[in-house]
Amino acid sequence: MSDPRPSEHILTIHLEIDEEPVVGEVLFRTKRDVSIRILKPYKNLSNSRHIPHFAPGHVTFDGPRGDSAARALLLDTFALCRFLESHLVELREAWAAQLAAGAENPPIHFERDEFLKRRKTLRVALKKGEVSPATYQAEITRMKRLNVDYEAERAFKARAFLAKNLPERLLNVDLESQALGVIEGRLQFLAEP
Repeated sequence: MSDPRPSEHILTIHLEIDEEPVVGEVLFRTKRDVSIRILKPYKNLSNSRHIPHFAPGHVTFDGPRGDSAARALLLDTFALCRFLESHLVELREAWAAQLAAGAENPPIHFERDEFLKRRKTLRVALKKGEVSPATYQAEITRMKRLNVDYEAERAFKARAFLAKNLPERLLNVDLESQALGVIEGRLQFLAEP
């Protein structure tokens, strides 16, 4: 088990890349984990690294190794932000085109509010005796399965899109969903000047 006490090393990271100051903060750091967030010149993106428990005991993020890992994570996060900033228009157009390509036969899914409304309607019908408990459960299960299938298909498309359109060295599990959030406009990453 990782030591839950954060190490007492760097908390703020300062780098200079192409004469541009880059600032980040260490969000979390233990012997086995390190997590950072970029603060300047971008914001809202974070990155982390983990050492598996089966790794040799002397391999940890304590000391200079952890400081170096935190700097490397900030550098990778900065590189992704810079790439997104310079290619954002093309990436948004390509993602919209990929989504539109499947629009003629969209998968069935339920947005949260719609799901809750249908579930409430089914509960009322169940209480009134209009549907049996088996029918109620079957419909709830069907709606959940449709949503799980939709999310899995969307994640597969997103991963393929990102693998095709972003430099491979910038892709990792932490940054994939954040990059997609930036591309879709759900996540702001440009810091105010």
